Amino acid sequence: LPPAPPYGGRVNLGVMRIKGNDKMKQRTTEWIEKVDFQYHERQFERPYRSTVIFCDWLEQIGYIRKDSCLRILDLGSGAGANIYYMSKRYPNSIFIGVDINYDLVMKGNEFFEKNAIKNCSLEQGDIYNLDKRYIGAFDGIISFQTLSWLPEFKEPIISMTKLNPKWIALTSLFYDGP
Repeated sequence: LPPAPPYGGRVNLGVMRIKGNDKMKQRTTEWIEKVDFQYHERQFERPYRSTVIFCDWLEQIGYIRKDSCLRILDLGSGAGANIYYMSKRYPNSIFIGVDINYDLVMKGNEFFEKNAIKNCSLEQGDIYNLDKRYIGAFDGIISFQTLSWLPEFKEPIISMTKLNPKWIALTSLFYDGP
């Protein structure tokens, strides 16, 4: 992929997504205003068990191997700890993470640069409005638990399929609440 275009400033926090007569307000408070940076930093030190098991599953179903040379897009990547783990496990593959939070993207890219991680990078972006240069550019798309935080999951999945990857693998926690 060519380098990401420079993004001037921060994202719009009050974006309304309108589909038909339904209005869906994307919750950005947890991602932009009240970010728990320690949550993201802990994952760089030790990956969460769910990340390791997700990678085991990707191997079991034949989507990736230790020696694979793939281009993988992670949507809702946060600071990139999951792709950092994957970059060590699959050193011949390239990982691009996209997240709406500018600060997490910058922190993650600083971590990659400081630790000379060459096969990972992060870009600021919106899962509802993915960059057209991603079309056909990836072998696979992954997303770790992002869908469970969105107001609905169909539109993001349609957005992912429009990128025309060979495969999409998602993990999420859906809970309707009490």
